[in-house]
Amino acid sequence: MKAFKVRRIISAAALAFFSLNASPVFSADTLQVSSGIREPLSNLQQTGFNDLVAKEVFRRAGYDIDILRMPAARALHDLDNGINDADLVRIKKIDKIYSNIRIVPEKIIDFDFVAISKNLEFKPDGWDSLKPYEVGIVSGWRILEVNVKSNISVTRVEDTRQLIKILDNDRVDLVVSERWQARQAIKVLAVNLLTIHEPPIKSNELFLVVHKRHENLIPKLASIIKSMKQDGSFERIYKQTLGKFKG
Repeated sequence: MKAFKVRRIISAAALAFFSLNASPVFSADTLQVSSGIREPLSNLQQTGFNDLVAKEVFRRAGYDIDILRMPAARALHDLDNGINDADLVRIKKIDKIYSNIRIVPEKIIDFDFVAISKNLEFKPDGWDSLKPYEVGIVSGWRILEVNVKSNISVTRVEDTRQLIKILDNDRVDLVVSERWQARQAIKVLAVNLLTIHEPPIKSNELFLVVHKRHENLIPKLASIIKSMKQDGSFERIYKQTLGKFKG
């Protein structure tokens, strides 16, 4: 009887210890993937371009994913701190800024960062051409934070729809946004008389990024992304999600 009680006490203590020290996980085969990007690249229904690409990439790698929509800055913070497993999508040098983030070195999409104005005669010529103006950006986009910091004024908002709203309300001279999200926001908000100026301020290749604990998955993920481009999966998803915004 005493031995039985001792075993019960030891078992209870061991269970308490492991419960207190275990890391929170959702499933061995389900990864948490953040997205600070909005329609038409990512949406609540998870039917945007990035959503569908990511789900297929991880499916082929043997994982389910939960896509968590959040502000871009928080997504970086949570990935770097190991709260999430991956993020959609980032510039290639982000791993030089965040030590716990790793790049999957096969491009997901090209992003054009474009200047948009309401009543401004403006000819884009790189980042320096923005300096005389009051500019709006989405917080957390490192490429924007770094390149507009010397402007006379920078207004930061959480997403592209807020960005278009502050432009339409004349709170800034112009805004800089990724092209696809800007077009979607303008359409949804039914805002007229805005001009997307050409050429783009900057074009960047963007990549899937993962937390360093998943470094061993990187070669497999890169190979899958490459094969999806070759077998027509990327083109099919593009036509389904972004084709209507082409032009």
